[in-house]
Amino acid sequence: MKHQKPLYARRLRVANIMLSFILMATSAIQASRQEKYGRSFMFTRPLFDYLPLQEAGWHELIYKTTHAHGACLHVTPAYQQSRQRDAVNRYFAPFPLNNLLVAGDATPENIKCARTIRAEWLQLAPTYQGTFHFEPQQTQTGLIVGYHQDLRPYTTTPFFKDTYVSISAPLMHVANKLKIEQCDASGTSTHFPQTIAQAFDNPSWCAAKVAPHTKRTELGELRLRWGLYFLQEQYNQLSFYFGLSLPTSKEQNAASWFDAVTGYNGHFGVNAGITCQFLLNRNPENCAVSFFFNLDDLLLVSNHQTRTFDLKEKPWSRFLLYNSNPANSCPQNNVPGVNILTRKVEAHPYNIADFSAGWRVRTKRCEIEVGYNLWGHGQEILKLYNEEKYEACCPAQWGIAGLLPGTSASKSTISQRVPDTYDTDTSGNPIFIPFKECDIDLLSASSSSSINHAVHVAASFFATGKRMDGLFSIGGFAEYPQRNSALATWGVWGKFGASF
Repeated sequence: MKHQKPLYARRLRVANIMLSFILMATSAIQASRQEKYGRSFMFTRPLFDYLPLQEAGWHELIYKTTHAHGACLHVTPAYQQSRQRDAVNRYFAPFPLNNLLVAGDATPENIKCARTIRAEWLQLAPTYQGTFHFEPQQTQTGLIVGYHQDLRPYTTTPFFKDTYVSISAPLMHVANKLKIEQCDASGTSTHFPQTIAQAFDNPSWCAAKVAPHTKRTELGELRLRWGLYFLQEQYNQLSFYFGLSLPTSKEQNAASWFDAVTGYNGHFGVNAGITCQFLLNRNPENCAVSFFFNLDDLLLVSNHQTRTFDLKEKPWSRFLLYNSNPANSCPQNNVPGVNILTRKVEAHPYNIADFSAGWRVRTKRCEIEVGYNLWGHGQEILKLYNEEKYEACCPAQWGIAGLLPGTSASKSTISQRVPDTYDTDTSGNPIFIPFKECDIDLLSASSSSSINHAVHVAASFFATGKRMDGLFSIGGFAEYPQRNSALATWGVWGKFGASF
């Protein structure tokens, strides 16, 4: 009894440190109230990063102490699909509009005044006019394998008696598609591009192309955890854990807009969390009703990526055409903006917080779970690399293309070329006005903060044996983003587990 109080105190200090880490990390998360638009990058939630999928049914096996080896293994197939929402479409559009009007300079004046996009910027014909909108679509299919090992059978040290280690490895297949829905097109020419879909898949673009689809099949991450039990009873359960997320998947490829990513975009992560369940009724022999809540936080570490930017206060200026300063040694004209504004960056990411809570009804062989889930992350921060370190042979100064080669029209937007000809001085002579590094809008290529709400239901079935217990669990969820910076999704999973 003399050693129990100091041991409990040490464990309590560990719990306080871990809980403080979680609370400090999650306090940085806030979702902006207004919708975002004109972004070139969206972070999508990995399917395996969903607490109810991880914990449903599984908690019953890992808290048991009846098997000599203290080992648990699970295999979880899962599927997730996005749902259509107009608000999410507007995340990629230059303005908060459901439909975008593309029209050339040769169209009637009333059309030109109302257009969203000048057709010539996309290298479409001056007579072209038509409308379109984006529909981002995604499916995720995964096979998640996890192993949990109590340290109790392998140590006599009091502090490590109620601890465990675990590892999980999700094999993921992700398919993304930024679908372009076009209608009412007229005035097409005989040369390429003839349609909006062709214009956004232009072979001369080095980045931000809208491909028919992008797919990846990779190991999403490798998650290692060390945990500590505080309550390990049949119905009352409490544990803390600390871990690492090792990146095993590649970051997004800037060549494709809305590229498929299977994990955390190549980021290393530091993980901590708490799992908890408490009994609510007095006589649980036939039917036990419990309340549970889980809290998980993943703090991502910065890495290096390539992103495509806009200029400040000029949404979609990455799709304008640019001329180089005629004073440079190798002048170029009408170069797609995506080739100029795609830059190397240092990406300082957000922390990701995941909270779930609900009720479980447990009988001898079955458990039904109903709950709510809140998931979110903060605003990503990007820093440009020193551009002199690469592409030294290219012109150092670029300006929005004017009417003539070597001229600029610096006040132009995606809707209009301003002025109609080119920039001039007070005497009417052409002058070249380049954009500067400080004119690049870093937010245009960053992932916006997001908060997602979800509800889930799961049913788990148990089989008890002398040497091994078995688990089969099925569940489903529907997820709804609070704003437009994440996809609305639904998903299902099954879980096969055993403890021995």
